[in-house]
Amino acid sequence: MWRSAELLLLTLLAGALHAQPGWTWTPLAPLPRPMANHAFCTATVNGDERAYAFMGITTGLTSDSITLRAYQYESSIDAWRVLPDVPDTLGRVASAASVVNGVAYVIGG
Repeated sequence: MWRSAELLLLTLLAGALHAQPGWTWTPLAPLPRPMANHAFCTATVNGDERAYAFMGITTGLTSDSITLRAYQYESSIDAWRVLPDVPDTLGRVASAASVVNGVAYVIGG
C-alpha cells in the first residue's frame, strides 16, 4: 500500500521530469466556436503540421449541445478552418480520432 509521503515524492518527481529549461507556452488561435470533449488528432499534410477537432459538446452542456462540427488547425498560419460536419446521425462526446494513411477516423463516444 502506498503511503502519502511516497505519493507526494512521486508527484513532485514527475513534475520535475517534465520541466524543461527554456521552454515556454505560446497561446495559439482558439477554436472558432468553443467545444469540449471532442475527438482530437494531428497529422502532417504537405509538410505542415495540422490538428483536427471533431464533434464534442458546445457551451450549452446539454444533450442538445452535442455537435457534428469539425475543424482543422494549420500551424503555419495559426488559424482554424471549418470543415464539413462529420457525416453521422448523432454527434458524440469523448470519442477518439486518429489519422491512418491520410484518412482521419473518429471512433467511440
